[in-house]
Amino acid sequence: MRSSISQDVVDLIVENDKAKLLAALAKYAYSYSDIPFQLSSSAKSNEYLDCRAVLSRAEVLCLAARVFLEKIYSEVEAIGGLTSGADPIAIAVAQASVPYRALPLSWFSVRKGHKPHGANRSIEGFTRTGASIAIVDDVVTTGASTLAAIRACHDAGMFVSQVLVLVDREMYEGMTTIRQAVNAETPVEAIFTLKGIRATFEEQRCVGVVPPITQIIE
Repeated sequence: MRSSISQDVVDLIVENDKAKLLAALAKYAYSYSDIPFQLSSSAKSNEYLDCRAVLSRAEVLCLAARVFLEKIYSEVEAIGGLTSGADPIAIAVAQASVPYRALPLSWFSVRKGHKPHGANRSIEGFTRTGASIAIVDDVVTTGASTLAAIRACHDAGMFVSQVLVLVDREMYEGMTTIRQAVNAETPVEAIFTLKGIRATFEEQRCVGVVPPITQIIE
């Protein structure tokens, strides 16, 4: 993020945004149940993160956009990932980049399958052979959705400069699998871990910010 104010002030703003984003994830996205949840990766877990629900809140999406934008490399031209987990992040970050970049970020969305009509594209939005891009995702478990986006972008001739995800569940070596799919020099980073969100959730419960979770998410 580029600004006319000092880097120290920018760092404080970003850390404040990050703390608020963590609190929002713990309050609105995290759930625990004795009955395991079925995850989109087909894995099962007693913990569930509904990142789509929390990112549907405009104020939280703005926080996420600023936190992501600060980490996006200057050479990156576009940002995106597999629909639909990456879509709100990519669009919000691209929009947030307008005041801070001479050439604002574009965004793209990788389809889960070719559409049978129109141009039959696997990637909607920005595509340019040789472009430097960032792959983003909301949650990594096995890494399958992030890997699908990486492969599609490689097939389109774009260069993956970095991979940045909102939450690493720290399960099934998901981040390790992603790192093995990109160049050794390509950074693969998670902003938060499930463990950190769980700890914040427990702190919120201790001070009465949120009631105990009793509902089961379908």
